Amino acid sequence: MDISKSLKGGSYGEQRGLHLIGGFVVSETMHRQGQHLGRHAHERATINFVLGGSYAETFSGKTHAYGPATLIVKPAGEAHANHFRDACARCLLIELTPARTDSVQACFAATQTPSSRIAPELKPIALRIIRELRAPDTFSALAVEAHILELMVASARSHHNADTAAKPRWLRLVIEKLHDAPGDF
Repeated sequence: MDISKSLKGGSYGEQRGLHLIGGFVVSETMHRQGQHLGRHAHERATINFVLGGSYAETFSGKTHAYGPATLIVKPAGEAHANHFRDACARCLLIELTPARTDSVQACFAATQTPSSRIAPELKPIALRIIRELRAPDTFSALAVEAHILELMVASARSHHNADTAAKPRWLRLVIEKLHDAPGDF
């Protein structure tokens, strides 16, 4: 399961293991307080979950602050810089290989644009992934892949439900009607 010698991950922090599992490159990363990572980009789309600590990230001319239980999604090639001024940070980094990005597109369309949100409901799933990575057995690769998919589905559903709740009922009905019969209008 550990592939650190054959596949370079996109983390610029200290990595605890690097694993290629089901088309995902997965690692636990640690960044020390005071660390600054200059402008860089990852080759693959990334899903980063802050397990503990905090940091700031600058991209597209804006700085964003991330604390514990923040889920950050960025497309491949998104240039950004990271600042760990006030605290260290421990993260779960999941990178999507191109083939896997295509297969989960319907569930995680957000990999096309940067996004972040506080998602404490995802922390138990992220911690299960970390436990599997730290103490692997015969079934760990399958368990990690399943947990990653569970994390992605839970995140997508939460995002979808928030979008749905924010729209008035009449607008949801019009959108539904347009989707059902686009040629009628």
